[in-house]
Amino acid sequence: MLRLCVVATLLTAPVALASDAAIRVWRPDTAAWVRAVGMAHFLEAISGDGLRPTPGVATGAFVLAEKNKRYAVYVPNGRRVNLKVPAGDWRVKVYNPRTGEWGKKTDEKANDGGLTLKFAGDGDWGAMVVRD
Repeated sequence: MLRLCVVATLLTAPVALASDAAIRVWRPDTAAWVRAVGMAHFLEAISGDGLRPTPGVATGAFVLAEKNKRYAVYVPNGRRVNLKVPAGDWRVKVYNPRTGEWGKKTDEKANDGGLTLKFAGDGDWGAMVVRD
């Protein structure tokens, strides 16, 4: 799980490790630090068994998946994200890493273009998407 946290953090908050600016980026009062902590909380909250990094499923999001069965989606900036999943019924549960709270489960239907996840506001968000 630690390896996933490190990979996810590096994907969402790249820094120039050769400069002294990198030290300033990773202070607890910076956006990069808050994002990394939020992602770590999300990864701790999901059951990671069988989930693997899955690039190309969504733009602007980090996705772990057991392909065609369940997807853990982390979005560093709250917005809409199109998740390329097979058409059909899916159950979605949103996670707010800033508060550590899960939202209610909702039933969503994916079409041939995938499933659009809509988040309540700015900031980072997570979601578990499970085939119904």
